[in-house]
Amino acid sequence: MARVVCVHGIGQQHVGESQLYASWRPALADGLARAAAPPLDAADVTCVFYGDLFRPPGRTLGALDPPGGQAYATAGRRQLVVAGVHDGVVHSRVELPSVCTGLTTGPHGELAVATRSGVILLDVPTESSPDTRP
Repeated sequence: MARVVCVHGIGQQHVGESQLYASWRPALADGLARAAAPPLDAADVTCVFYGDLFRPPGRTLGALDPPGGQAYATAGRRQLVVAGVHDGVVHSRVELPSVCTGLTTGPHGELAVATRSGVILLDVPTESSPDTRP
């Protein structure tokens, strides 16, 4: 059983647990050395991977998933903005019911927004589907 479990953050959907471990292992070893702690054996460390949870095998997540996407989403506190990757033009602006705690896209390009109030699924317009609402 692993003694250390490494958990990645957002934006890791195009790598896997082996790549994550390879990039984190030197920093983990350096930190243990600085703390005068004994090194860990490979069996003592595992990296979990959930970056592909919403991504069907062999596909990127969708229109909101750069690289290759046409738009990106960003949130600050209670406001969500969807903007064009290449031109920065704002396509959508959404006021959230509470503070945003996470963003991802689902298998059909929908945006999953985690807030303190719960998860919200949004179909947001992008460059290829502009917002035509009044």
